Amino acid sequence: MRAAQVIPGGATYSVVVGDQLHPTYAQRAAIPDLLRYWLLPRRRVDALDRAEWVITYGQATEALNVRASREISLAPKINAVELERR
Repeated sequence: MRAAQVIPGGATYSVVVGDQLHPTYAQRAAIPDLLRYWLLPRRRVDALDRAEWVITYGQATEALNVRASREISLAPKINAVELERR
C-alpha cells in the first residue's frame, strides 16, 4: 500500500520480482497482478524503458541496468525506484 503513497497517480510502472525473498511460483505470478489492482489509476507496463517507476520485489536495483533518480524503501527488499528520464 505504501507504493500508492509514493508513486504519483498518473505514472507508469513496471514490476520486477527477483529471488532475494524466495517467492513461490504462485507469488511470482500474483504480485504484478495484485499491484495492478492496488495501484490504479497508475498504469503497469511490461517494458522497463516505458516505465517511470519500477517496483522491485526481492531484486537488487543495480541488476535492473536502469538509471534511477531515487529509490524509496517500501518494505525490506521491496523498493519503488523512480527512473531517470533522458
